[in-house]
Amino acid sequence: MDLTIFNETSLPKLGTRQKDQKPSVYITRKGAILFNRAASETLGLINGSRISFALDSSSNDWYLITGNSGGFQVRPKSKDGLKEGVLFSHAELANKVLDALKANPERSATIPIASLCVDDTRPDTFALFTSSAKIR
Repeated sequence: MDLTIFNETSLPKLGTRQKDQKPSVYITRKGAILFNRAASETLGLINGSRISFALDSSSNDWYLITGNSGGFQVRPKSKDGLKEGVLFSHAELANKVLDALKANPERSATIPIASLCVDDTRPDTFALFTSSAKIR
C-alpha cells in the first residue's frame, strides 16, 4: 500500500494571505467606503489620514488623492487597529461612484486600486480600476 497522507502538516490550510491581497476599496449604497489592508498600506492611510475621490470628466476615470486637507478622514475598520484596513462613510459619494459603475440600486462594489501612483508629478494620486470592479 502506498498512502499519501493529507493532514495539517502536509497540507496546511490556505486562506487569504495578507501579502497576496490586492489593494481595493469596497463601497456600499449605504455609504460605507472601506479600504482593505493592502490599500491602506499602498496609499499610506492610517487613523486620521485624509483621502479624496476625483472623477476625470473627460474620460470618466476615477482616482484617489491622498493627504489633502479637505479629504475625508479615515478610521480603522476594527478595534484591533489597522490590520484590517480603514474606512469612512459618505452616502452621496458612494452612490456617485456606484452609479458611475452602473450598479443596481441594491448593489455594492469592490474596486481594485493601482499599486503605483499615476505619475511622478502626482505622487499622491492613484487610479481606480473601475472596469475591473466586482459588483455584488
